[in-house]
Amino acid sequence: MNEMRELAAKLLTEGTVKVVIGYEEGPAGVRPAFVTDPAKAETLMFDSRCVQNLAVYLNPRRSHVADLGKLAIVVKGCDAKAVAGLIRENQVKREDLVIIGVRCGGVVRRADMAAELTADTVADRCQDCEVREPKLYDHLVLPLPPPPPKSTRREDKMAELAKMTAGSAGPGGASNWSAAYAATRAAKCAPCASACSAWPTRASRSGFRPHRRCKATSCGR
Repeated sequence: MNEMRELAAKLLTEGTVKVVIGYEEGPAGVRPAFVTDPAKAETLMFDSRCVQNLAVYLNPRRSHVADLGKLAIVVKGCDAKAVAGLIRENQVKREDLVIIGVRCGGVVRRADMAAELTADTVADRCQDCEVREPKLYDHLVLPLPPPPPKSTRREDKMAELAKMTAGSAGPGGASNWSAAYAATRAAKCAPCASACSAWPTRASRSGFRPHRRCKATSCGR
């Protein structure tokens, strides 16, 4: 942890960046942090509760962030993919970023949960993660933790939904069955929505639909 804090303080002190976007403890769990004072770098932290994808703050529409000046950003492996997408789509310039990659052993489902990873608390998107060490970074910090525990929660829920019929859907009948079918389809691909900062996804009456640009850019997320 000290390695990341010392790096952030150094980048700010030397004027390499004007702000470091990372994580800090908040009153209701871990939250994004915008550190502009080297002395405040001590508040930065990283553990399995850091569920937020900080790449969302690189979107050029967030002018209040862009106005802060050149920035450094802390990214997990999955977040680095979102940053790469923004760079590829010319939403942000690579030379305007200092990327601090953190090795990750998985995150919990919500930022207000306990930091201990178990089969019940680990996020579904972490189950098949192949980028626990980011591929895109300027600085790589923290040792690589063990892989996240295995969970069958997603598969169990999909199997339960797949068995539903219009007759067994309970109150609402066919409409509930349609919603269950759409949810089963979405469970297979919707995690990209929680890992992507580049383009919004949409939910319609027919279920989850990716943004047209997600289809056109061969997104790897």
